[in-house]
Amino acid sequence: MTWIPHVSPTQVDDFNLCERKWAFRQFSPKEPPNIGAFRGDSGHRILEAYGKDRTPPEIHEANLARGLASRFSEDLAEKKISAEDYAARIIATCNKMIPLLPEPPWERIEEKFSFEIGGVTFCGRVDLQYEGNAIRDHKFSSSADFVKTPEILLTDSQALIYSAWKMVTEGLSEVRFELGYGIPGKKPRAIVVPQVMTAEHVDAMIEPIVERSKEIVRLRLARPDPLSLTPNWNACEAFGGCPYQDRCKPSAEDLIAAKFDRDEAKQEKKTMGLLNKAKAKVAETGGVAQGGKPDEKGKPDPGVRSDDGHAKKECFAHAAKLLEVGLSREDVVTQCAKKFVGLPADAIEACVPKPQAINPPDSPKEPEGKVEEKAPKGTKAKVKSDDLGGMVKSVLAQFKEQGLTVEIVIKSA
Repeated sequence: MTWIPHVSPTQVDDFNLCERKWAFRQFSPKEPPNIGAFRGDSGHRILEAYGKDRTPPEIHEANLARGLASRFSEDLAEKKISAEDYAARIIATCNKMIPLLPEPPWERIEEKFSFEIGGVTFCGRVDLQYEGNAIRDHKFSSSADFVKTPEILLTDSQALIYSAWKMVTEGLSEVRFELGYGIPGKKPRAIVVPQVMTAEHVDAMIEPIVERSKEIVRLRLARPDPLSLTPNWNACEAFGGCPYQDRCKPSAEDLIAAKFDRDEAKQEKKTMGLLNKAKAKVAETGGVAQGGKPDEKGKPDPGVRSDDGHAKKECFAHAAKLLEVGLSREDVVTQCAKKFVGLPADAIEACVPKPQAINPPDSPKEPEGKVEEKAPKGTKAKVKSDDLGGMVKSVLAQFKEQGLTVEIVIKSA
């Protein structure tokens, strides 16, 4: 009988984030524990003990400090904090979370499960179940930036899989899924993010997760070389940095392009925030912007280009940035093809000019007569910067046609 592996929500999230990272984690020796995982595991044990018989979190503080000092002395030195102070922060965080939890004793704690749906067996462990249809999962996060919103939970793998399990096994039509966050720091915080999951919604959203999970099962049985799978260079710096970068070996060009992608995404998010505020203001005035005219449906704004034209404009700007940092035209075309998948190949080619002609047609030309002094052939320049933006500016003056060999050292922030 063929062994069929189970799939957990963590595997689905890893696979969606970066297929290579997922494969390295699945097929490599287990990673040594890091201080973040220790913090999370310890917090779960403290809350579990409290839920059973109201054991005060402070009971665990001395053991926590000893464990931290013996296993993570280098991490603590880098964070410039003592083992005792770090342990105290974990305890303080748990004390912030407790008032947001139901009264002990908790009957259903740390319950393992497995169930089959759509030909895939999913597995997991539920931290807390209460009030019949409520699920609470504890999270210990280093920053509030990682806290998910209720809207995100509607498409979250863990929320959907856990809710599907409870619906299938208990015959429920509705599940209240909650993430309870503890955020350690000088001023610890606790946040609960709830979402009501209906059977109709879960049924509609679980299908793509099942299909993705079938691919996970196939690859786990095939055990391919991780380097043969598709990478996501934007994931290299996610969650404090990927531990497999030394084996995956992304090139400087890949990391620079990913940096631009992240910066553009942040700018787009910021711009959309401003747009939403502007739309809300227009809505308050009955659909009339200050100093403008009522919106006429069906008549496009003459100053707005079509979606295809907008994509070409973005592609041109993105290509210009990549050319400025010294990527070859071939590499730039490849990167743009990955980013602008909806544009035809000939349109992308047209958007990638030669490095010396990266300005749009209407942009002012550089003054003539200015000659940039070139470095001697064979000169070796080392560029080292904690700020990728500063590094890129340094690289600008060192194009390949000048005969320079450039070493780029990239450090995560």
